Amino acid sequence: MSPAHSRRRQQVLRELSTAFFVFLREKECEVFFAPFDVRLLVDNKQENDINNVVQPDLSIVCDQEKLDDKRCNGSPDIFM
Repeated sequence: MSPAHSRRRQQVLRELSTAFFVFLREKECEVFFAPFDVRLLVDNKQENDINNVVQPDLSIVCDQEKLDDKRCNGSPDIFM
């Protein structure tokens, strides 16, 4: 199990997420927080063969087709 993020890191993420929420309010984009799986697609791999999964602290996805009920399939538009 990984240790919790520092208090300062949590504060920075909160400020960034608030700014993104305000900026993206009228747009198609969505903001997601860890833990939220992002499956990094690899050329010539079948959907079931993909095991490159990361959980960025913050992910912004504007292409709704990348999202399913559990995760983002492909790179988010912005992530940190």
